Amino acid sequence: MKRLLAILFSFSLTTFFMPNSAQASVIQSGLVLDLEASDPSSNPASTSSWKDISGYGNDATLSGASVTNDGPAFTGTSNTNSIKFASTQNSNQTTGYGSVSNTSNSLDTWTSGITISAWVEFDTPTGGNTGSWARLIDFGNASASSNILIGRTGNNANDFVLETWVGGTSNGYCTLTGGVENGVWKYYTVTLDGTNCIIYKNGTQQQSISYTGKPGTTHRTINYIGRSNWSNDASLQARVNSLQIYNRALSLSEIQQNYYQTNIYSNNFSSTTTNKRSSTTITTTLSSPGTVTYKESGRNIPGCVNKPTTFSSSATGYLLQTSCTWKPIIHGQHYVATTFTPYASFQNSGSSTQLVLVKARTVSR
Repeated sequence: MKRLLAILFSFSLTTFFMPNSAQASVIQSGLVLDLEASDPSSNPASTSSWKDISGYGNDATLSGASVTNDGPAFTGTSNTNSIKFASTQNSNQTTGYGSVSNTSNSLDTWTSGITISAWVEFDTPTGGNTGSWARLIDFGNASASSNILIGRTGNNANDFVLETWVGGTSNGYCTLTGGVENGVWKYYTVTLDGTNCIIYKNGTQQQSISYTGKPGTTHRTINYIGRSNWSNDASLQARVNSLQIYNRALSLSEIQQNYYQTNIYSNNFSSTTTNKRSSTTITTTLSSPGTVTYKESGRNIPGCVNKPTTFSSSATGYLLQTSCTWKPIIHGQHYVATTFTPYASFQNSGSSTQLVLVKARTVSR
């Protein structure tokens, strides 16, 4: 995700902060489609064109799908957009989908494998089909015609599936039982290398099966997001923040690099106005492991240096948290700085500063 350096100074109770690297982006090698609703250069905004920023010009034309401000909070401010696909089932999937152009022919050849990654929040399916075979993508030339598809299965709509075709012959299914999680943002990735199919969620491997097939080499002209090339399948009811496709199988470390680069963390101050020698708790929420150091006016806060992140089930939508309890001993305005150091060498560090007003304690007589 291409984002500018963001060190935010805020007077609110919660501050969000981004990695300390300008223009952080996903892996570029082999990238043939990159649609990102949180990137202004890709976001369709008031138009119907979702711009491909891979350099290949594979833009998606949206039909009935809409831009919403409810995607994963990548910046915590305005760029939290996602593309909302069909809200309800509709006849023959006539609205609520995208059509991807392939004028560059970059979606035709997969001799080195394929990787498909997307940030998705699946809705609980409604309607007569109840999500049966709802597609995240279906690229091909018709039904049973050189298709590349991922989405829900037909037997159990909460199973996540990939299927590829060579002409009119299916290479078979790669399925993650119970892989679809409704109502939760997840980063789904599938890779094929000609030997195995591997499915990941949030950068963690969930499934690996033998899968010797690769998508057939042909020019694909009917390339849907949120719609099937089979007319009787269900519409996709979901929000999609980003979609990347590579013409090779990414490694685990590359997938994790993409996942970590999409994530942010936040600070929550129990109060930004406190009294001298009164306790203020600072809770930092992250989506990747590392340590956090807290400083007040340039000095380390005692007991709050290199605090490791731990999993917290209360961190809705995120993975990890740590906290610091601070008792200021001097009244006045204090800048409290938070610095995150990741365990993973490929992930970016980050920092944020919050202004806190410390009042002198009043004494009753």
